[in-house]
Parts: sequence; structure tokens; C-alpha cells
Amino acid sequence: MMFTLLLLPLALGTRAAEGLPALAQQPPEVIDRHPITNSEVLWTFEVRDLLQRAASVSVLELDGKPAEEAAKVAWSDAIAFLSDFISKNVQPPYEGSQQSVRITPSGTLVSHGLPAQQEWIRSLLERNRSAEVFVVGETSWIEGPKGAFERMGVAAGPTPTVLTEKDRQRLIALGGADAKFQVLGSARLVVSPLSTGALSVGENLAYVKEYKLETVQPGDVVLPVPQIARAFDGVDLTARTLLLDGSNVVLDLAASSSRVRRPIATRMVALASTPPQELAIAIPEVERKSTRMRCTLAADGAIAFCLPVAGHEEREFLLVVCARALTPAELEALPKQLRETASKTAPVEPARVLPQPR
Repeated sequence: MMFTLLLLPLALGTRAAEGLPALAQQPPEVIDRHPITNSEVLWTFEVRDLLQRAASVSVLELDGKPAEEAAKVAWSDAIAFLSDFISKNVQPPYEGSQQSVRITPSGTLVSHGLPAQQEWIRSLLERNRSAEVFVVGETSWIEGPKGAFERMGVAAGPTPTVLTEKDRQRLIALGGADAKFQVLGSARLVVSPLSTGALSVGENLAYVKEYKLETVQPGDVVLPVPQIARAFDGVDLTARTLLLDGSNVVLDLAASSSRVRRPIATRMVALASTPPQELAIAIPEVERKSTRMRCTLAADGAIAFCLPVAGHEEREFLLVVCARALTPAELEALPKQLRETASKTAPVEPARVLPQPR
């Protein structure tokens, strides 16, 4: 079984992709302020530096798409994530149609609201844009009988359940204590705020998708050249984070389970090659189960949520995640290259507390 861990998104050159806005030439800050009522003001913030992190796309996010296309999608997703998060969590909360936030495609945040709301937004942006801010997440995948984790006190489906450290260790230990459970793997994921990290546990199965005919010399011989594609069989996770304050981390997680039906079906195709021939291509059938959730996690806290196992209706995965900001000492221990790399809508759901075993 292959284990893949990406510590940070893969930078796509000096810019994430052609066509995206360039970075600001000076440190981002509030760039404009206007009063709009006796109590409300309009502020604009430069956030291109934060969005640029999101446009550095991880290998898993490419998913066969050209790098430029994937980066533009990531840029748009980051705009939606940041504006949605602010509108649902700003303090004091927005009231009325005049209080709102939006982010332009070029990366300017426009906020209508009370001075206290504007200061909350400015504080959030300053906290997350530092080149010395990283979030570390530790993840564990546990497979077991469907319903077993719910009987242990974990909420069914993607609803996050808060765990104590004792709870987390107890669940991870299931793989060695009971044959019905299996721990697929544990991994550490390090990301800067708003950027996306990804990891996977499984196999990338290569197969011949089609043949391309190419003419070679001498003799104008037409040869079939196999075009290779890949089907993933396993589990994968992408994570985006924000630091809400000094002790709470916001997690936006997308988890998937994929199963390739074996044996992989094939079909013969006739080719006008030299000489004409029939060759086999593969037609894999992939079942995929996905879920997405967002929650706020206290420092050194942990959550757990469930995900169906693709291809096995009687089984399910438990994904255990804990996250926190890196300490200065841990940050210093990171490779220099990783430190320099850091230079759609869903409400934040309340989590349940896992009861202690009797």
C-alpha cells in the first residue's frame, strides 16, 4: 500500500498560474476607509497575499487538470471560503443588509460594517498572513463495522465529535486490539493559513486509456502509442485552515474514499495502424464516497467524524484529526524551504463531546 504525504502545497513557479493577480509590492493593509452611515464605515483590505497561498496547488488537487486551471479554481475557492467565513463569524455579527463583506476577483476585500467589525476583520487577516504562522494537523484513518463508532459515542456521518486525548488514543488503539478494526495510517500535515494541504493512503493504478496513432520514419509507419491514465484506490484528505484567535483553529476538511472494481474491465479497439490491429484498453469503474465539514477546534483538541467505505456498505471510516499552531521552536525546526513557502459554504458546526467509557 502506498502512503503519500504532502507537507505543503506544491508551488507552481514564481506565480501560481498565469492570469492570476500579481502580489502586492508593499505589506498588505487597510487601503481605504469611508463612512457610509452615522455608525457604519466601508473599509477595503488587500488580501492578494493570502489568496496567493491558495493558488499554489497540491498534486492531489490537480486531479488531471492543467496546473493553470487548477490554480484558478483554487483562487476562486479561497475567495469563497474567506468571505463566507468572515460573514458567518465576524464579531459582533452582521445585522441588516448594509453590513456585508465581499472579495473581488483581483483580491480586494470590501467590508461594510461597524468599526468593531472592521477591526475584527483586520485582526483576523493580520493573524493569518504572517510568514511565521503554520498549522500542524495529525490525522488517523480507522476502518471498522458500520455503526460501531456511533455506539462508542461518535456522531454518525460528517458531524464532528470532540475528543479528549484519552479518547483519541483509545480509538487509535482499536486496530491492535480488535480484528474488526484496522488503522490504515497516521500522518502529519503542515500548512500555512488559507493554503490547502493534501495527503492520501492507497494505490494509483496505471492503465491504458486509449491509443494515439503516430507516424514514424522511415516508411511512414503508423504505430499505436498507449496513453496512460491513473485510477486512485484508497482514501484522501485535503485541509484548509485559519487561525481564529490565539487558541482556536478553523478546519475546512474534504475527505474521500475511492474503490476501483477488480478486475478492471477491458475492451478491444480497432486501430488503423501499420499493420491494422486490435488492442485492449481499460475501462475502470471507480466508486467514490466523499464528505466535507468545517469546525472550530481548540488548541491541542481533536475531532472525529465518519465516512462511508467505497465498495463496502457494511464498513465505514473514522477520521481522527487534531490541529494547532506550530510553536516558535517547531517552526525553527522546519526546513527553510517550507518556512519560505508560506511568505462552499457551510456554517461552523458545534461539535458534540464524546462521553467517557464506563
